[in-house]
Amino acid sequence: MYVLLSVLMMITSADAVETAPRISDREIVESLTELKQEQKHLAQQIQQTNENLKQQIQQTNDNLKQQIQQTNDNLNQRIDDMMIHFNNMANNFNQRFDSIINLVIALFSAVMVLIVGLVGYMIWDRRTAQKPLREKMERMEEKTMGIDEHLAMGHPSGSIIQRMLAAFRELAKTDEKVADILRTFSLL
Repeated sequence: MYVLLSVLMMITSADAVETAPRISDREIVESLTELKQEQKHLAQQIQQTNENLKQQIQQTNDNLKQQIQQTNDNLNQRIDDMMIHFNNMANNFNQRFDSIINLVIALFSAVMVLIVGLVGYMIWDRRTAQKPLREKMERMEEKTMGIDEHLAMGHPSGSIIQRMLAAFRELAKTDEKVADILRTFSLL
C-alpha cells in the first residue's frame, strides 16, 4: 500500500507544474522601465519624507528650545521673587532689630536720667539740709569773732585769759590764798 500511494503522488505532482509563457524582450524592457520609474518615485518620496522629518525635527527642536527658555525664564523669575522675598525678610528683621536697639537705648537713657535726677535731688536735699547749719555756723562764727575781739585773742602778749592767769600767778607769789586756789584748779 505504501508503494501505491507513492506512485499516485508522483503522478499528481507532475501534473501540478505548469510551464510559464515566454516573455518577450520588449515586455522585459517595459517592466524594467516601470521599475525604474517606481524606484525614482520611491526615492522622491523618501527624500520628501526626509525633508518633512528634518522640518519636524527642527520644529520640535525649536519648540524644545522655546520651552527650555520659557522654563529658564520662569525659574529665573521665581529665583528673583525669592530673592526679593528674602531681602524683604532681611529688611524686616533689620527694622525689628533697630527698633529693639532703639528701645534699649531709650530705656538706658531713661534709667540714666533717673539716676542723674536722683543725684541732683540728693545734692539739693543736702544743700537745703545744710543751709540752716551753715547759717547757724555763720552766726556762731560772728559770735566767736566778737568773743575773740572781746578777749583780745590777737593781742601780742596773749589773750585776756592768758594775761589774767599770768597776773594771778604773780599775785600767788605774794598771796598764799590765791596760790592755794590756783593749785586746786591745777593752774599753778
